[in-house]
Amino acid sequence: MNNIESYTRRLERYKEIKDASTKIIFLDRIVDEMKRGYLNIFAGAGLSAASGYVDWKTLLEPMSKALGLNLNMDLTLLAQYYKNEYTLNITVRQSRQSGVA
Repeated sequence: MNNIESYTRRLERYKEIKDASTKIIFLDRIVDEMKRGYLNIFAGAGLSAASGYVDWKTLLEPMSKALGLNLNMDLTLLAQYYKNEYTLNITVRQSRQSGVA
């Protein structure tokens, strides 16, 4: 094995280790966000629909009606908007009831 081959192998190994380290750091961040309650998982409708559950659009239909929004939009934005609106309203109501607001 010559010096170039040796260097190339070492470089490839370094890249493998660096990639693995990056993945571990990323997974650690995901776990931290999950522990703090900041992680939402949006699984594709194909997974749930094939199991007999409602699809994403059917699930969000009542939310879109409650907000007066068209269901033909980015459904992840609709879900986030609904969460933001109702979480804010619940927080405001709780603050008012406790005399904070």
